[in-house]
Amino acid sequence: APILMALSARVKLVSAARERIVSLADFFTGPGTIVCKPDELMTEIQIAPLPPNTYGIYLKCSTKGGQELALIGVAIVITFDSSSRICKDVKIALGSVAPTPIRAHKAEAVLKGKTINNELTWEAAQTASSEARPIDDIRGSAEYRREMLKIFTRDALNQVAGLAKSSV
Repeated sequence: APILMALSARVKLVSAARERIVSLADFFTGPGTIVCKPDELMTEIQIAPLPPNTYGIYLKCSTKGGQELALIGVAIVITFDSSSRICKDVKIALGSVAPTPIRAHKAEAVLKGKTINNELTWEAAQTASSEARPIDDIRGSAEYRREMLKIFTRDALNQVAGLAKSSV
């Protein structure tokens, strides 16, 4: 879900009586619950074409032992200005650090309109961590999740910035 949220995906929900489009950001209503009514099925995931100079990545941290459940997940999609490498638009979506997948709007605001550098990625990563609401469970503590979220967010931002630089 985080990468689809970072891509501003929408879903089509269809029943015998109606059809509706819902933003993926509004699709999840709580732990294990979604916005679908009992008579609805999701029939499409819609992703609009990306603007030029847009790059993205999804990184996850999972526990060992064969489980593929993410301990944390970070999806980042950034559109850069073509000439100055300034971050024109950014979407950061986080998984497994709140009751539902979430967008890190405050962390996005840290980056918008600026050239991404090491200090800025660390500031955005700390901000994303402060927006998370992780829990303690069998896979890891809330404190551990927050720390890993900082590291994975910083690394993901640096990797996306590196993709953009290498394509110039």
